[in-house]
Formats: sequence, C-alpha cells, structure tokens
Amino acid sequence: MQAQLSYKKLAYTFFVFSLLIFLTAVVLYLLGRRWWCIDGQFFVWAGASTPHTSQHIFDPYSFSHVLHGFIFLWILRLFLKKRPIEIIFIVAIGIECLGEIAENSPLIIERYRTATVALNYFGDSIANSISDIICAAFGFLFAAAVPWKVSLATLIVIEISLLFFIGDNLTLNIIMLINPVSFIFDKK
Repeated sequence: MQAQLSYKKLAYTFFVFSLLIFLTAVVLYLLGRRWWCIDGQFFVWAGASTPHTSQHIFDPYSFSHVLHGFIFLWILRLFLKKRPIEIIFIVAIGIECLGEIAENSPLIIERYRTATVALNYFGDSIANSISDIICAAFGFLFAAAVPWKVSLATLIVIEISLLFFIGDNLTLNIIMLINPVSFIFDKK
C-alpha cells in the first residue's frame, strides 16, 4: 500500500468497513432477502448452476467479486489519486455494497434470470452478499499490495478459468446485463 496505516486509521477503516457491511445486511433484510439458503443446509462452497449458488458463503461468482476489488482500485485511483488508500478502500467497499443491494433488487434478479446463464437465480442470501463484499475487499487489498501487472494477469487468469469451468464470468455478466447477445447464452 502507499504508506503504512496507523493503528488509529486502520481501526477507523475497519469500523467503517464493518458498518457498511452491517447497513447492507439490514437493507437486504428489509428487501426480503433470506439470511441463508432456504433449505437450511450449510455449505462453505456451492458450485455454479445449482440451487445453492449465491446462497452459501462462497461460489464461483465469489471470484468475480474479487475482481470487482481490482477494478474499483484501478478506477478510483484515477479519480481519487490524492486521497489516502483507506479512503479509496472505503469508497470501493461502498460501491460494492450498493452493487449488492442493486444486484438483489427484483429488476436485476429478473434480468439475470432472462439474460444470463443464471436461469434459476433468485437472488443472493445475505450471508453470500456479505461474503461477496469481503471478497471485493480482499481483491482491493491484493491489487493494492502487488504491481498492477500482477493483478492484471490474475484478473485474466480468473476470467479465463471461470469461462472454462462454469461457462460464465464477470465480462459475460456485464455484457449480458447491459445488452444481451443471443449467441452467448442461447436459451432455446
């Protein structure tokens, strides 16, 4: 990171980070999201394209949230270059929290169901959303700690791996949410 954080700044940053997660969980609960998978089973990992995807702590899409952290760091450093890294981190996590709330709105859930590979998507559990935010934080911190070429190479490896293993990735999700291309996920 740019400079060593003092314990006070670190504690403040962690407090705001925790507060953002708590507020996101409250908003998701008020939107009717479940805390956990409807069947009550506990999995640390759930595979893609199962009823458990987005319902437990981690799934293949967790890697996409790690990439959010990379991308937020890169973009925010362009616009907030004179700000301390902890401020950039908090802004990035705030954006990720808003993204989790938007992702779990009825409009976006329906869009995922009709325009992406996620045919049976019915939104994230609150636990999964919290995990997604933590994954984005991890991605941000990783990208801040390594040279940009390392994080770019990591992004490419993750995107190609997700495409190969689950037939979906962050790039395809963005394309299909903005302007669905029929040949990518032909549902016929």
